[in-house]
Amino acid sequence: MTNIVLLLGIPVFGILCLFLTTFVVLGITASVTGRPNRDSDQPPVSVIIPAYNEETLIQQCITSFRRATYPEDRTEIIVVDDGSTDKTRNLVDECEATLIQQDHAGKVAALNNAYQHATNNIIIVADADTTVNPSFLNAITTPFSNEAIGAVSGAVTPLHQKTALKWFQTVEYYYNNYIRRAVSTVFSTDIWFFGCIAAYRRQALEDIDGFPADSLTEDMDIVMRMRQEGWRAVHAANATGKTKTPDTVSELSRQRRRWWGGGYQLLSQHKSLFGDDATFTFITLHHWWWAVYATLSIPLLAYQFAHWLPTGILEISFYTFRWFTLLGPVAVIYNIPAGWLSWYNVFGVVSGLLTTGLILAALYTYEKGFTATDAVALFLYFPYTILLNTFILLGVWEATKNPRNTYIR
Repeated sequence: MTNIVLLLGIPVFGILCLFLTTFVVLGITASVTGRPNRDSDQPPVSVIIPAYNEETLIQQCITSFRRATYPEDRTEIIVVDDGSTDKTRNLVDECEATLIQQDHAGKVAALNNAYQHATNNIIIVADADTTVNPSFLNAITTPFSNEAIGAVSGAVTPLHQKTALKWFQTVEYYYNNYIRRAVSTVFSTDIWFFGCIAAYRRQALEDIDGFPADSLTEDMDIVMRMRQEGWRAVHAANATGKTKTPDTVSELSRQRRRWWGGGYQLLSQHKSLFGDDATFTFITLHHWWWAVYATLSIPLLAYQFAHWLPTGILEISFYTFRWFTLLGPVAVIYNIPAGWLSWYNVFGVVSGLLTTGLILAALYTYEKGFTATDAVALFLYFPYTILLNTFILLGVWEATKNPRNTYIR
């Protein structure tokens, strides 16, 4: 029985290791072959900001666009107050922006409302709790010089890093941005489209009848529908901004369950693309694999932990600390002569080291620097991934239980 369970971990963690190795190769390739950034043609843009009870950050969001290094006469800002009950409306009135009011109907309804009032051919969408860097508009509009591009997404990181949960989300966001940058540079496509700061070509939106209302993840759904109409989506790594991320574990759980549940909802809706569209095929395989991994990895890790558990209080304490930190894979490598490395743990150890390398490469690529909080998050990143996998599992289960679930947000 013991050998069977340990043997099952070899293909599970081996495939994980293969995915991570692929991302490492793509990251290196992107760094070597990446083309220099072109200048934007600076087309007129309409910035749409849907807002529901966003009095805390709405003015910062609008101001960040007004401070952009982009011609002011080519920038239209439209804020849709989605039935807010706080001071959002009054705060928007103090800014240079067009205000549209509606009864609370949800983000997608607000987007479609504003989209009908927008006057320009490039539509920028930003969440109200997001701010952008001064060069954002130039960077996000540059890819549209290619007439085949229908959508462009930017790169976001957490707005604040005041809690331990934010530390982990920060390195995770940089890690995801690095992978998206690598894939977009090598294959000219965006595998995970994040819509909190994104841009769309009006014609591409018209071809899919605007923003879809029947999805948990409307940003990904938009791109799927655009691909069916022949449009491409790319990631602009230098179009950067910051966004408010979950403050508590319960908020993080809700967000990730929605992301993954919505992802599986979309895979079901757009399954005709599988096999015909390389990007969609990769996303499908990745999502289904990760559902399997989230299901199997937690009990496998628990079994491995118990299987190699030593005796004695001090030994158990140090073993537990080593198991759940970066010290674990480092210790295994150091003790190879003592026989610590075997087929049962090699792929898990290598996966931990590859993840660490990818995160460090991400922090270096985006010139963030390496802080004490980054060091803590990196050292303890493994337990955070277990938490995320738990949320993935819950999201997939909820999507399977109710595949047509939608709600106003």
